[in-house]
Amino acid sequence: MAASSTLPKLIQDPRYTDFVKRYAYNLPLFASEVCGLNLTYQQIEVMESVQNLGSRTSISSGHGTGKTASFGLIVLWHLTCYYNSVTAVIAPKVEQVRKQVFKEVALSLNRMKKGNFAWVAEQVELNVTDINIKDAKQYWHVLAKTAPKNEPENLAGLHADYLLVIADEASGIEDTHFGVLTGSLTDQRNRMVLASQPTRNTGFFYETHHKLSIPFGGAWNNIALNSELSPIVSLAFLKEKKLQY
Repeated sequence: MAASSTLPKLIQDPRYTDFVKRYAYNLPLFASEVCGLNLTYQQIEVMESVQNLGSRTSISSGHGTGKTASFGLIVLWHLTCYYNSVTAVIAPKVEQVRKQVFKEVALSLNRMKKGNFAWVAEQVELNVTDINIKDAKQYWHVLAKTAPKNEPENLAGLHADYLLVIADEASGIEDTHFGVLTGSLTDQRNRMVLASQPTRNTGFFYETHHKLSIPFGGAWNNIALNSELSPIVSLAFLKEKKLQY
């Protein structure tokens, strides 16, 4: 084991062990106590699926369900609760990750700084292209990755004991990319989360809600977030959408 002087400050903090024990397997509790957030029942369903080691979660989501906010929270949870973890957030365009998911990470981090766990938040360094734990940038971090067409090799090389892969707008990501990503999940502790609007009836994302899903004997826990049932979607928005169709 490396000398303690070479370990990140967060690991050396005597409070960190209790922090991990309390929150590493309880995402809703992390949201409430660490970030001061009240989750909807739909967000709790997502959190309870993701928090399990080795989980595979696929989310079909309408507008305004809090899906992106959930991703920001999940990213911060995985980063702070799992030493030496790697989190990869992927979308068809990297700007989607930086402007949406990373923005939500920043919001949750700011809430964290105002509470009893500011000592953890102070060890998180949020940049435009990545997020990391201070003094551990090379191996304990969050990466924003793009999934360019016909270039699945862009997603190769993701490996860690605690690896979390999040694919946003997953319906727009080519199946060859998912072949690379699922091939990275070599450890039983690795997790993967997909989310998208259900825009296609073919492809890997579609199949995670059908033949690759748990009811069909597969590994994927498929969750549907219905805008009409979301407590954070306004009636005015729903009425407007209905008038458009």
